[in-house]
Amino acid sequence: MTLRTIKLAGTQTSDASMTILWDGAEVVTGTVTPTAADADGATIIASWTYEDGGATEITEHTLSITIDSGSTCTGPLWFSAEGIHSDDLTLGAPAISEDSSYAGAGYWVPGATGPFGDDDNLATASFDRSNILINGVAPVLEADQTTSGTADAPTWLGWFFFMGAGDTMTCTARAPAKWVSQT
Repeated sequence: MTLRTIKLAGTQTSDASMTILWDGAEVVTGTVTPTAADADGATIIASWTYEDGGATEITEHTLSITIDSGSTCTGPLWFSAEGIHSDDLTLGAPAISEDSSYAGAGYWVPGATGPFGDDDNLATASFDRSNILINGVAPVLEADQTTSGTADAPTWLGWFFFMGAGDTMTCTARAPAKWVSQT
């Protein structure tokens, strides 16, 4: 058993306070204090730790985010990983973030690389969140919006969802195995 850190990305935070449940246990409650923003305005709006059982595959967890006051756009999840970003797989993995990332170094980047997919096929990748519901309803693509997956079954890779006071997002969080560098 090891402790893992999860970071929740967000944008457009306005006097927000939230409560986050991970596998039914409260892990975050209180005022959102965003980190420094990246070029697109994304920040880390919450982080927490959990005990990882040492699985070698993706594990699924329940995640619930309730906005208690204010508003924010909630986004992707970043999961801690030991190692560094490198094309040399004995040192790291291309899907592990570098220091330049707003999430910081040593976190799995959600996408079609590393443990989430086969490095080039977004249609078959296993992303950081699935089964997303906001106030009990699945998000719907507008006519001019696109995402990976299909219009009937979008994957929502990298999407941020606006949530105001009283809104709750529930989803399945898909934690990749904790990668450890080879020596």
